[in-house]
Amino acid sequence: MMAQASPNGSVLYVSGEESVSQVKMRSDRLGIKHPSCPNLYLASETNIESIIAMIQHWDADAPCAGDANIPMLLIGHITKSGDIAGPKVLEHIVDTVIQLDGDAHSPNRFLRCTKNRFGTTSEVGVLSMTDAGLMPLQNPLQAFLSPSKSDIQYLVILTAPVYAGTGPVEGVAVTIAVEGTRPIPVEIQTLSSPSFEEHRTSCKCHGVSYDKLQLIFAVLESRAGVSFRSKSSFVNIAEGYFLDEPC
Repeated sequence: MMAQASPNGSVLYVSGEESVSQVKMRSDRLGIKHPSCPNLYLASETNIESIIAMIQHWDADAPCAGDANIPMLLIGHITKSGDIAGPKVLEHIVDTVIQLDGDAHSPNRFLRCTKNRFGTTSEVGVLSMTDAGLMPLQNPLQAFLSPSKSDIQYLVILTAPVYAGTGPVEGVAVTIAVEGTRPIPVEIQTLSSPSFEEHRTSCKCHGVSYDKLQLIFAVLESRAGVSFRSKSSFVNIAEGYFLDEPC
């Protein structure tokens, strides 16, 4: 993105965690060459006074961007709690806040908009991390199904069992999650077995809230007569997807 913008103006890339040589290694891997971005300047700096001096030197400030109708990108990182690191004033200055997130064990990434002064925040982009960088998924409807199920054609699914061979696969079902306005089929994998320790109940989950899972177990026991006492239960959402829809 920086390389594409540099022919039309100057781009200052300041990295606080990587050295200039490390940034160059990444650009070489992505196939970015110097002649294609002559106005791209790199700096490895953590001193805020030095960074401000660089920005003032290139006149890359918010008023200039607004007056000249030029897009300006401010790239930061997210804390463990999911908030943007740094002062909140940064979110009030900009017109749009876009967040890229995903599971560390999956190449798939979601591009979500949490603030947009000029449009909706309900649209979601689905991307994949490749050797050449982030690429749009050609078929996002199959991105979060396990490889053994990704060739199945799903038409209308509420919560449907998964079939392999002549019968259904126990403990596996596909349901529809909604990301913005985009329906995403996700695969839910479950397993429950007697606990190795008598009278002990345990539950492990990945991709779904533990509290939501406890609520589902309570409803099943109270309304359907299915008890998970003295059992070890496991729930996983395939391909690193996190199912966070309200109950």
